[in-house]
Amino acid sequence: MNQKAGRFDCYLNDPALPENIANIERQMGMKLPSELKQLYMLNNGQNHQYGVVYALDFLSVEEMYRRVY
Repeated sequence: MNQKAGRFDCYLNDPALPENIANIERQMGMKLPSELKQLYMLNNGQNHQYGVVYALDFLSVEEMYRRVY
C-alpha cells in the first residue's frame, strides 16, 4: 500500500461482500459497472461524517441504493 493512501484508511469502511453487491444489483434490476464493483470491493464507502474524496461523500453500496431508490 502506498503511504498517501494509508492516511485515509481510518475513514473508510471494510470491503463490500460480493453477495451484498449482487443483492443491490437484483433490487435495482441492473448491473453496476465493473469499475464501481471493484471500488466497493476495496472499501464500502466511508465511515466519516465529512466527505473524504474532495469533500464529497463516498456512499456505501447500501446507502447509494437508498438515495437512488
